[in-house]
Amino acid sequence: MQRPKASAMRLEGVDFAKERVEPGLALSADELPHWDLLAGRFDLRRVNHSEAYCENGVHTNLAESYLSRLRRIIRGQHHAVSGKYLGTYAGTPPGSKTRAMKATA
Repeated sequence: MQRPKASAMRLEGVDFAKERVEPGLALSADELPHWDLLAGRFDLRRVNHSEAYCENGVHTNLAESYLSRLRRIIRGQHHAVSGKYLGTYAGTPPGSKTRAMKATA
């Protein structure tokens, strides 16, 4: 199975936000251009990572930390997760005991 191109994966993130986040809410994003597609719909706050990791209180540390821990769990404890169950793992906070129970249910 061929892995999707990075641009396709980035657009999935834009679509995810459009489908699940209430319009008008504040979103923090880095300076990658695909996030520009959200500018009219959300209060989009940007941080340029080539200059700083946090600017005027705007950062993406929470999202980056969450994804990093999720990847470590998949590679470490589970070694792999089927796309069929990825939503179950991603929808439960990393480290939560309920994730294992949901995944096996």
